[in-house]
Amino acid sequence: MDDSKLLQMLDKLSESMNQIHHRLDGINSRLDQMDERLEDLERGQTAIRRDVARVDRKIDRLSIDLGEVLPNITDNASLKQAK
Repeated sequence: MDDSKLLQMLDKLSESMNQIHHRLDGINSRLDQMDERLEDLERGQTAIRRDVARVDRKIDRLSIDLGEVLPNITDNASLKQAK
């Protein structure tokens, strides 16, 4: 094999390697973006869980309040009907 063909093959190999590196850089960039999005989603999920827990506690408190008030309302309504 003569030197010129060997140099051409090496040039093509070098060009191919540069293309591979360029593609890998693009893949790495996309993976970094996906990682950031996943972190954002996890933070959002944590916030949603916290909000749902807060709403659940509020519903529980309102249910307790309603359980305490409802008998009084029912008693008052019964007294009014009895008059």
